[in-house]
Amino acid sequence: NADPKTILNQAKLLYVYSYSELITEQMMETALMKMPEFEKWKLVIVKDSKLADISINVEHVLFTFNYTYSMTDRRTNILLASGKVTVWDGNIASGKFAKLIIEKLKPGREPLKAPETKDEKKKKSKQ
Repeated sequence: NADPKTILNQAKLLYVYSYSELITEQMMETALMKMPEFEKWKLVIVKDSKLADISINVEHVLFTFNYTYSMTDRRTNILLASGKVTVWDGNIASGKFAKLIIEKLKPGREPLKAPETKDEKKKKSKQ
């Protein structure tokens, strides 16, 4: 299937790569794994690009504070998403990219359960 929405919705295996020392694969992997959705949706980071559903490339634009990311379907090479942030360093950029990537993967997936409100807790304790 070459539908980008379907590809994003069904993706589980992610491969991250970078050719920059200012934003590394490890920074991006750590930022993704810190997201609560990562475990909830059973996402996995793989170290072999051939196993991945989606490849994520992160880069720093030389002589700027700009960082870019792109997500492509490994099988079809369709560009699924891309973006840019302007920040001081790669650690900040990787956190922002992780949020953007999770937002792109979110449609059609089970949402995270919202924390209970005080009223809901009171109702449960009265029962």
